[in-house]
Amino acid sequence: MTNVEEISVSKITGQSVKPRALLFSTGVVVLSGLLLCCLLLRIVNYEVRKDEQLYVPPIRLLDQYQIYTDFFYNHPPGSAWLFYGIGKIVGSDHLMLAGRVSIFLTWLLLLAVIGWITHTLTRSALVAWCAAVLTVTNELFLSQTGMTATNNLLPLPFSLLGVGLFVLAVKDRRASPAVVGAAGFCLSIAASFKISAVAFIPPVAIAAFFLPRGYDFRQHLLRVVLPLALGGLLGGLPILVPLVSDPQMFLAHVLGYHTGPHLQYWQDPAVESEG
Repeated sequence: MTNVEEISVSKITGQSVKPRALLFSTGVVVLSGLLLCCLLLRIVNYEVRKDEQLYVPPIRLLDQYQIYTDFFYNHPPGSAWLFYGIGKIVGSDHLMLAGRVSIFLTWLLLLAVIGWITHTLTRSALVAWCAAVLTVTNELFLSQTGMTATNNLLPLPFSLLGVGLFVLAVKDRRASPAVVGAAGFCLSIAASFKISAVAFIPPVAIAAFFLPRGYDFRQHLLRVVLPLALGGLLGGLPILVPLVSDPQMFLAHVLGYHTGPHLQYWQDPAVESEG
């Protein structure tokens, strides 16, 4: 093949491949925008649920009252303060709007975390995008769990980010203490939204004593366990502050309610007939 023919073939090939790549990228952007638009519309149009009567009022109550001391709240304070902060930014008198906007922003963070972690581990933008799409189209999250202004979805981005950061920090022979600390911070922040998010912490805490494999016990303590604990303490301040300042009140709201009245309600045979 002559040089002229080679140049002609390369030009033809380049002209055929480039538009295809551009068309594919455009399709990905358009589909992503459409999915996010549909997600937002579903969130703001989803029917109001009874649980939101607990989570939404702090948007207004926290201006004048203290959580736990002045009004009932049977969860860690993270969700209350998040909704309150977003409410101040939105500046609307419609409390439900502020709560639902908070959930949409949580969705954006969740998708960004999943996409980033997947891309970092696979080095494939397509795989990362597919992981995000599978998440945003997950039927479980498109129900009350991911649509209403509650704390059900709030811990997930931070839990996944914490686990992802820890995996990235220890996957090589040398751990990064700063990244390990960030992982501990994120895991504790997740628990400040919903106490059940502590389920992500024990596996990471146990793994900190064994990973990376090349470390001895002292190195594990100084470079992995200690940074993880310090980050966890910093991220756990939203829980530690009310717990230390008034432990009896905090435990009565968060622990006492779920081990007392909450269990009694669900054990009542009349609950099954309420619909």
